[in-house]
Amino acid sequence: MTNATFVDWVAPHAASYRAVRAEAVTLALAATQEDLVHGTGDTGWTVLDEIVHLAIADEDFIRVLTTVIEGQVLDTSIFGDIDSRNAENLLKGRNRPIPELATALKHNSVTLVELLSRLNASDEFRQPEGFPFTLGKLVAAYGMHAPYHVAQLKDALGRA
Repeated sequence: MTNATFVDWVAPHAASYRAVRAEAVTLALAATQEDLVHGTGDTGWTVLDEIVHLAIADEDFIRVLTTVIEGQVLDTSIFGDIDSRNAENLLKGRNRPIPELATALKHNSVTLVELLSRLNASDEFRQPEGFPFTLGKLVAAYGMHAPYHVAQLKDALGRA
């Protein structure tokens, strides 16, 4: 959805979400097999782990945001033991080939931007049931997630 429009508070997040995923795709597709096993600044994680994590974390966030936008009650256990969830996601995603992960990141970008285009001005301060924070803070906080991991990738690949 390239012609999406956004309310003022969402626009910078949408632009960042899109740009950072495009950068992640470029880094993933340029990584060699040797690059994929390099460690990153996240202790115990490799370049491959960072790429897998970006793709699967997006899928989790898309489920969260869709649930909230559609006015459903979210099972907030997704925010529980993040380390265990990340480990589980890494295990199930490490077998996915890089082109598939890159395609997932591209798809996630389109889906996230479409979801963000559905938010309105009052959503910024709406606090969904069971959430300890507003939707605006959720979108902003998740907006810091991918840039952090892309920075880990760039550092590990020597492309800062």
